[in-house]
Amino acid sequence: MKNNTGITLIALIITIIVLMILAGVAITSITGENSLMQKASYDVTETEKTQIEEELKLQLQQALIDTQLDYESIGMDHIYDKLMLTDTFMNDDMFSEVTGGDSENNIPITGVYKGYNYSIIASDDGKSFTLELGEKVNWWYNDI
Repeated sequence: MKNNTGITLIALIITIIVLMILAGVAITSITGENSLMQKASYDVTETEKTQIEEELKLQLQQALIDTQLDYESIGMDHIYDKLMLTDTFMNDDMFSEVTGGDSENNIPITGVYKGYNYSIIASDDGKSFTLELGEKVNWWYNDI
């Protein structure tokens, strides 16, 4: 009688099939429709957007404080002037086409910061201001 201690061909085929199924599931979870790569990319974009929004809010608050110290009343034109004096807003790599800031006609301050559209809007009474961050613009050359 012979003692068979090797792997049979059927066991080898079954093992290969199981490994192929596992590889297919792993590849799909990494690169498929609702994949880890897409989720990571989305999270990076949301983190970047939140960081930019916080930077703009900080600059707006600083401009509001400076405006209150220098003027009796706060208007969009005063805030625009103060924002344009800050180092962040004067950096050409970050900003483009900053416009608006008309208190009489209640025209908001708008522009692009690090590739995202933003607006600074005054309330109807002109005593509070809101920052709205829009979507990333397609033409932005300094892609982050």
